[in-house]
Amino acid sequence: MTGRETGVDLAAIVHGLAKVLHGAHAAGREVEECYGDLIRDIPSSTLSEAGQAARKAGHPGPGASLQELDRLVQVLDNLARFVTALAPEIPAGLRVEAAPARDEILLRDLAACLFSPGAAEPAFRPAGAERAAEAEDGVHLF
Repeated sequence: MTGRETGVDLAAIVHGLAKVLHGAHAAGREVEECYGDLIRDIPSSTLSEAGQAARKAGHPGPGASLQELDRLVQVLDNLARFVTALAPEIPAGLRVEAAPARDEILLRDLAACLFSPGAAEPAFRPAGAERAAEAEDGVHLF
């Protein structure tokens, strides 16, 4: 670029993306382990009935869904590793116009992780006793 610098530092965005992908992978692993444990504890006859009902409704059964969740977690892990390895290869000072891409991100915390990584809360918070206590008073989706 010549003259006044515009846009955002691409390396910083890619570094933020790597952190988000690692967090998404970790969150996915937690969900996978939780639901895997739950599914294993369900009696096989009940699991079979649930699978039949799910397929009748046009959805995969619990076992197939867990397999797809495992694949999703593996993809997130691979993407996180790829982006982490790619980030140091981006030339210093390379700037891009990111406003159109930023407009596509609807989650404020995710946008902050990508575009203001120093000031941002992680897009995914690890589970633990505090998060479990938060969930005790009900499920909060929004």
